[in-house]
Amino acid sequence: MTETTATPVAPEVKKNIVSKAAMVKIMKNAGAKRIGKDTGAYVATLAEEFVTDLAKKATLAAEHANRKVVRPEDVELVIDISEGYF
Repeated sequence: MTETTATPVAPEVKKNIVSKAAMVKIMKNAGAKRIGKDTGAYVATLAEEFVTDLAKKATLAAEHANRKVVRPEDVELVIDISEGYF
């Protein structure tokens, strides 16, 4: 019986819209003295996931109000009812 070796598949690399440098700058402005090498990219990924979720929910709030335009009050509503995030 011959064994076949599966070719390893590299994990999908997603390019962030938010830059690693921007996240490092925000973290430093918040008081971080030193930031690990991969931390900026990790925080950028988390920030994008958070904002994407927030935008989806704010869009639903606007649609519920029979609007196509997402307004600041839609975002505020989502934040108010999503206490678990904060």
